Amino acid sequence: MSASTLPESAEAVQKRQQEDAERLFERLNAIHVPDLTVNFTLQASSVVLPGVLIRFVALAVLLRLNSAKKWHVALQQKALPEPLRRWLGVEEMVAFIEQATVDWMPAKTFAQALTWQVVQCLTQCGMPQPVAIIRQTIRDLLLRDARVSEGGIVLDRRFWRRFAEKGTRRASAGLVEECRERMEFVLGQVDLSEAAEPRWRELPQLTDEEHATLEAAQVAEPHERLQALQEAFDAGHFDFIVPLLASSYSRLGRRAHHPLLMWKVWLTMLAMGCWHAGTFLGSVDDSLQLRLFLEVMSHESLPSERRIKGFATERMAPVIEYLVLWHQFLLIGSEGIEIGSDFGTDGAEMHAQARMKSDAPSMYLAPLWSWLIGECRRFCQATGRDSLSEADREVLLQAFDELDWKALGSLGRNRWPWLRKICDILGGGSVTPVPGPAVLDALPRDGPIPADVNAFARGLAAEFFQRVQALGEKFDASVYYDPECGARSKRGKTTYGYGIQFLADLRFGFIWTFSVFRAGQGFQPMVADWVIRMKQTFALGPIRLTSDSEFTIAKAIHQWHDREILHYGPRANIDRKQKDVFLEEDFEVHDLYAVCPNGKRLNRKPNIFVRGSNEQWRYQAKGTDCCGCPLRPQCTQGKGPKMLCVNVYREDLALHAKRMKADPQETRDLMGRHRAMSEGMVNNLMNHQGIRYAYWKGLALARLQAGLAIVMSNVLKWHKLRHGRLVPMTLKPAA
Repeated sequence: MSASTLPESAEAVQKRQQEDAERLFERLNAIHVPDLTVNFTLQASSVVLPGVLIRFVALAVLLRLNSAKKWHVALQQKALPEPLRRWLGVEEMVAFIEQATVDWMPAKTFAQALTWQVVQCLTQCGMPQPVAIIRQTIRDLLLRDARVSEGGIVLDRRFWRRFAEKGTRRASAGLVEECRERMEFVLGQVDLSEAAEPRWRELPQLTDEEHATLEAAQVAEPHERLQALQEAFDAGHFDFIVPLLASSYSRLGRRAHHPLLMWKVWLTMLAMGCWHAGTFLGSVDDSLQLRLFLEVMSHESLPSERRIKGFATERMAPVIEYLVLWHQFLLIGSEGIEIGSDFGTDGAEMHAQARMKSDAPSMYLAPLWSWLIGECRRFCQATGRDSLSEADREVLLQAFDELDWKALGSLGRNRWPWLRKICDILGGGSVTPVPGPAVLDALPRDGPIPADVNAFARGLAAEFFQRVQALGEKFDASVYYDPECGARSKRGKTTYGYGIQFLADLRFGFIWTFSVFRAGQGFQPMVADWVIRMKQTFALGPIRLTSDSEFTIAKAIHQWHDREILHYGPRANIDRKQKDVFLEEDFEVHDLYAVCPNGKRLNRKPNIFVRGSNEQWRYQAKGTDCCGCPLRPQCTQGKGPKMLCVNVYREDLALHAKRMKADPQETRDLMGRHRAMSEGMVNNLMNHQGIRYAYWKGLALARLQAGLAIVMSNVLKWHKLRHGRLVPMTLKPAA
């Protein structure tokens, strides 16, 4: 690798970090975190989780501020940037004494409720973090010193006074520098091209004698993937791991394993198709190839299973996008790979982790259990009751038991687990408010509360039944999926998991950017900015982009045209209805009005109407003009006056259609390479790089899994290109 490659790549990654920090500040201005009222038992009163506490933990996770001393540095020494302090709403640590107190709650309920609020907050910020890190931060900051009372915890004023007092204790210079460096790294203010101070052990190495012994016993060539990785490490492709991860290591305490060794272990696991650290360590002693590659005589010289997992969660997950980007710049800079100007984008689906347990049906309805507790409390308050009597509970259970459970289809099989849970709740059982992949309405009921317990029970049961029906008759509630994933229905089949979008060049098939999101969320609103950002990141000139009809979006085509991105791809003709009626071209369309074939005027409505991923102007005729019109049967089949929908970017669609037809041979070549390269790359990642199924839970770790697969794919492409086994993609001429 040339001496100038590392600084240039570091500068590009640092620039991306700064852009992400600017977007973070912009998103924080739009994110409002209100106080959360938690209903966890029928007998106990509602407990409020202050919004400032949720924001406090979110920033602690993002910036690794996991101690009172670090928060003292952040607030009292003004190390925390002004936009983050403003969003937190706290300027001094003593302000937590009045604003962040929490009444008695079971420790598990408190930790779960706070964890999922922080997860949602960080996801909205565009910086999802592993759930394990969030839980550990909550334990370090809050649970460790919280006052224990009757099996629960209390964060009272005395707790926050002690927290502020602990922060004022003298902190070492190393801790202060570590805290500042972490915040500067997140904001892109750390010079990644500088040599990092060693904070880890030396890399293990075989002696000449040990190396000769292993090579003498080897009877087969190393696996192709191991050969590719060995050449990549020898070429220095992964030397950037050290400066990229340096700020995540503490200067205090015992030294950790070398980050390059941990990275090497994870790539080796991926190369061997093994995602379980314990299984992999067990196989090292049985493989000469693995021991030679890892430079060890046995697995005892490698990190433990727990440390390997921790490295992925704590070190790699927060920076996986920067890691992939740095490696991409090295491929362009040090290897001089010419990727051309043709790119294609396609997507894949990653199935989320799931479990089958007896409590799965109840977990899906967690939002409704909290809603049920709240409704019963409202009834008690409206009728002057202190709590529900035994007779009241029997009336409520009877109303739920008499529901038509068969009408729920396959959901009716969960009747008894749900009835047992309702009985437990009415008897004082606790509920943990956690989200789930199925979205259910948990808002309070409208209207007054009936005073009669029988009327209240029937109404409550009927409302519960109606809200459960939103799951659908074919919903399988016996399988509980990762709460951070989403659901997508396609061709009558529902998939729970994550969507992954890739963008690859059509010359060799290297992947240059990716994005991971909840399935069902849809990537159409983000695809335009995503492609533009990739073009700016790599400083590309005019490019041509191919996709399937899903991303042939008029608004995106309009934005791309201004940035010299020419799109090629089929378009689903959703605006042309297959009916015997007039089409858009039969009307004379102007900016503020349109004229129908009969000469009548249709006035444009003032607001843009959004239909899926399309934005439309709507022109509507007067009822008097359409009534008795001789052309009405050919104009509209509706009962009301004619409504004409015109795409806001119809001129861009016309240019796109003209471009697709201008040179049929060129269009055929681009779309043919798209199907062979982009769609083939998705098939390779799903079937050979292990992204068909999520091996961990959570959006942050789904991004990590996709990023690791992309690095491995690009390394294999580079290895084949280096040895002359990969040539630019071309199509045979049409017959």
